[in-house]
Amino acid sequence: MPESNAKKTAKDEPRADSYKVPESEQFANFRMYHQSQYERIDKLEARREFFSNFVITLSSAIFVIGFSDIAKLNAVNGTLLPSMIVLMNWVSIIFIRKSRIFIKMHQDRAKGAREMFAPELNQINQKVGKIDSGKDRFRREMLYIYVHILIIVITISASIYILMKK
Repeated sequence: MPESNAKKTAKDEPRADSYKVPESEQFANFRMYHQSQYERIDKLEARREFFSNFVITLSSAIFVIGFSDIAKLNAVNGTLLPSMIVLMNWVSIIFIRKSRIFIKMHQDRAKGAREMFAPELNQINQKVGKIDSGKDRFRREMLYIYVHILIIVITISASIYILMKK
């Protein structure tokens, strides 16, 4: 009986733990994984910026509408609306801080993949160097946080001023 027609048995099949992924397939898997980490980072940054911009716009609109006519100031636009502005901006700050944790996680995953599967590429990255964003007080994330803090301070100050004036 020719070998090609012979029935294969479990003994003839390669074991799952002995299967080695071909080099080209390994590189393709690395590339896909590495790229997916940076796509996730991009999505997180876009969500963070969208949410932050939405809160800034909404805060501005509430501030303008709520304090447009001081003569009509009441409990709702004197305390409730400023409280909403403060709360929204506080939530935005928390969201920005939390997203950084996940962004750093995806950066670490991509770096680990580079170290394991593309050491030459990793050496290029190490030679060029990277700014330590943890020490940069004016990184994008912090600029958004500063804007939200400024909105909170302005809102509280304006509320106190207007309520004391009444």
